[in-house]
Amino acid sequence: MKKKDIVAFTNKFKEASEKINHNLLIEKKIEIKVGFWLDSVVLRLQKKEWTNNKKASIFFQYG
Repeated sequence: MKKKDIVAFTNKFKEASEKINHNLLIEKKIEIKVGFWLDSVVLRLQKKEWTNNKKASIFFQYG
C-alpha cells in the first residue's frame, strides 16, 4: 500500500471513528482503535468478552 493511501485511509477511518457514539462504546465496554495491521489500515472494535484470545478483534479494513 502506498504511503499516500495509508494516510488517506487512516484519515477516513479516524473520521468514521469520530462519528461513532463513544459513550455507548464505553457503556458496552467496546474499545475502538484506528491503525495499521497486516499491510492494511484498520478500524478495530474489540470487546474482551468476544473471545478468549485477548489479541483477537473485529477489523474493518481496506487494502
